[in-house]
Amino acid sequence: MEVFSTCPCMKSFKYLHSTGPPEDTEDLWLAPTTYNGTLFGPMGRRPSTSNPAWFIAQWNNPLPLDPEGAIFDCPPATCPCTTLDNPVSWHISNQNSRVCLHNGTSSHSRPIVELYSTGSTNLLCGTEKDLFLSPVGGIYGRYPQAGPGSSGNPPTLADLTCLKLSFNSSLVYSNVTSRCGTCGSSLDYSYATAGVTLTNSRLGPQTLFYQILLWDSRYNQTSCLENPCQPKGNRFYFTTFPTYGVNFNIGYFNASCLMPQSPPVWTYYTLDLLPSMLIAINTSKYGIDGNASHWTVGGMYIGVGLQGDAALTLLLSDINLVGHM
Repeated sequence: MEVFSTCPCMKSFKYLHSTGPPEDTEDLWLAPTTYNGTLFGPMGRRPSTSNPAWFIAQWNNPLPLDPEGAIFDCPPATCPCTTLDNPVSWHISNQNSRVCLHNGTSSHSRPIVELYSTGSTNLLCGTEKDLFLSPVGGIYGRYPQAGPGSSGNPPTLADLTCLKLSFNSSLVYSNVTSRCGTCGSSLDYSYATAGVTLTNSRLGPQTLFYQILLWDSRYNQTSCLENPCQPKGNRFYFTTFPTYGVNFNIGYFNASCLMPQSPPVWTYYTLDLLPSMLIAINTSKYGIDGNASHWTVGGMYIGVGLQGDAALTLLLSDINLVGHM
C-alpha cells in the first residue's frame, strides 16, 4: 500500500546523511537508556571501521541492550527475528528488546530494521519504554555523521513550502497483557510513531516533539484513546515551557493506519508535515512561540513505545526527510 502527499519542488534541503536504515555500512550506534550525549558502538558487521549515520534509542529500557552483543548467524530454526525474504545481517536481543538488521534483496533493495520491544514483567508501571531508530543529529555533534545531509544552516519552517517525511513500515505483532491497570497513567499499552523534533533558539529555547501516531493499542483496548485512523490531531501531551509535545493521528493525513499483520504487509508513506506543524505552533496555548521563522528541524525518530506488559514488533525501511523551499 502506498500513501502519497505531493510537494512543489523548487529547492530542497536534506536533513539526513543517508536514507535509513543504513545501506552503506549496515551498522548502528546504540544510545544508553537515558540521554547523556554519548553513543555506544557502533554495532554490526564492521563496527571498527564504520561511522554510522543512524542509531538505536532505548529510552528507559529496564534491561539495556549490550552494544557488543551483536550476533551474525541467525539460523531459521532458532532465529528470533521475523522471517522475511531479506536475510538477517545481524541481530541483538534480550528479554526486553530486539534489533534485527535485514539485508536488502532484489525484491526489497534497501535494508530493513526490525524493532521488537516489550515491558515484560520488569518495566515499572507508569514508566514508558521507547525503542526508536533515529539519525545522528546535532545533539550528538561529536560523531562524524552528526547534523544534516545538506550543507549550510537548516531552513526555518517559514522558509519551507513543504516538509516531506517518507518511510516504509509494517507492524507485524502487537500484544497487551493487563499487569499495571486500566485507563490512566498506569495502563498497559503500546504504540508506533514517527516523530520530528523542532527547536527554537530565539525564544526560550523551546523544543517541540511533533509525533504522528501510526498505531496505538489503547483505542482497541478500553476506548482510552481515539482510533489513530481518525482524522484528528493537535493533541498536546507536553504542555510546560520550554518542552512541548503534540500528536497527530495518521488519519489526519488521509492515510491508513498500521495494523498488526503477519506475514508482513508493507505501507509506504509520503507525508507533508509542514501544515500540521504550523497549526501546532500557532495553537496559542501553553506559551509556545507561534513565529514559524523561529523554528527549525532538529532531528527525527521512528519506532515504538509502551508501558507495562505490552509487546510490539515494527519493520522499517526507506526513511527520508527533505524540506522543500
